[in-house]
Amino acid sequence: MADSDALTVIEHPDAKQPARGMSPTFCVRLWQHMHLQANGELLACCLFNGGPVTQDGVAVSTNHQSLMEIWNADTLRELRRAMVEGERITGCEMCYAAEERGGESIRQFDNRTWESNWAKEPRPTIDEMIDTAIDNDFRLPKLPEMIDFQAASLCNLKCRMCNSANSSKIAKDAVQRSWEPKEIYPHTDPAFKWLRSIENLVDELAKDTGSEVRRLSFAGGEPLLLREIPRLLERLIAAGRGQFLSLTFISNGSIVPKWLSLAPQF
Repeated sequence: MADSDALTVIEHPDAKQPARGMSPTFCVRLWQHMHLQANGELLACCLFNGGPVTQDGVAVSTNHQSLMEIWNADTLRELRRAMVEGERITGCEMCYAAEERGGESIRQFDNRTWESNWAKEPRPTIDEMIDTAIDNDFRLPKLPEMIDFQAASLCNLKCRMCNSANSSKIAKDAVQRSWEPKEIYPHTDPAFKWLRSIENLVDELAKDTGSEVRRLSFAGGEPLLLREIPRLLERLIAAGRGQFLSLTFISNGSIVPKWLSLAPQF
């Protein structure tokens, strides 16, 4: 079947038309998920291998731009436009490969989960999100529902399946580090490059532009080791945002910091 055939639908003229989000390449993550790296740069998705998001040919960064500016940078606008038009995206090969093997990709899972809205939360449909993007030249007026931080490489363990880009312990272990491809090993320790990202995040969440954000997710390394997180949580609580946000920490479960006592305020 040709790629163009995937968009052909034949049915009764009075039948309800499927969401345009059923384009063979549409992914809700480009509308509702921001994946920030420890150095402040943005990837279109944690699985995306097409390089960082750019503006005017230069990688965006929370060191230089606001979250809203990053969220509407050239790369993301171009990707949204291509997805709506059903074009195959360079960088999304992991999802395409899963689909071609007959499995369900992350792209398909996220689209299905968004449309099912099992929690019955107030949220736009895929068609409504697409219409908003088209009306604004593929700029989005609000930050996404979820902001996902690859917070730091600082970690207290060196698990066999991990690597030096995600564990400062492995980065210091010459033997385990030698097991991995050389391109994984970071030239500089990214453990504390996230601080400016956090400052911008909390400042913008306190404004109306951040009103759509409902979920914050932190991975590492081991995010529960980071002393900056309780300061972030305290500022969000003081700004009155805690009650509207849910938190996720991708943790190895080996430590329980005292500041987790702030969790009930989220």
